This record gives sequence, structure tokens and C-alpha cells, in this order.
Amino acid sequence: MLNKINKHFLNTWVDFPGPNQLKYIFVLIGLLAWIEIFFPSFKFANYIISILVNKAMSGNVVLGLISFIAICGVAVCGLLWLPSYLISIFKVWKANK
Repeated sequence: MLNKINKHFLNTWVDFPGPNQLKYIFVLIGLLAWIEIFFPSFKFANYIISILVNKAMSGNVVLGLISFIAICGVAVCGLLWLPSYLISIFKVWKANK
């Protein structure tokens, strides 16, 4: 069943460039971001991004841009990649019923 879920997920993102492992890493980052929302003591993205934002506030424009890109990247992983994998799980589970 896991093989079918992964195949459905990869078919969904077939046009996205990059290796398949990168797509699974995005799903993992999205999962970690959601875990951090529900368990604030678990510090994943918040800790790293807060360091970059603090450095950017001291006048470093490059770190400000990097922190903005990191914030947007984590948001995309949490709002796009993880839900698409969860939808793949649901569709395969529903097809096997």
C-alpha cells in the first residue's frame, strides 16, 4: 500500500524538477512545521529562522532575504507538499476499500 501511495504522490508531482528524494524531504519539512505548530516546545524552523531574522534586523540585507525565502519555503512545505501526500494516502486508502 505504501508503494501505491508513493507512486500516486510522485505522479502528482511528476512535472516538478528534482529527484524524488527531494520531494519526500519537502513532505518531511512540512510535517515538522505542523508538529512545531501543535507542540511549540519542539523547535525546528522557528529556531533557525529566528536566528536569521535577528541577524537581518541588525542590518544584514542578505540574511534578511534568506530568512524571508526560508519562511516562505517552510510555509509551502506545510501548506502544499504535506497535504498533497495526505491526499495521496486518502485516495489510495479509498480505492482499496
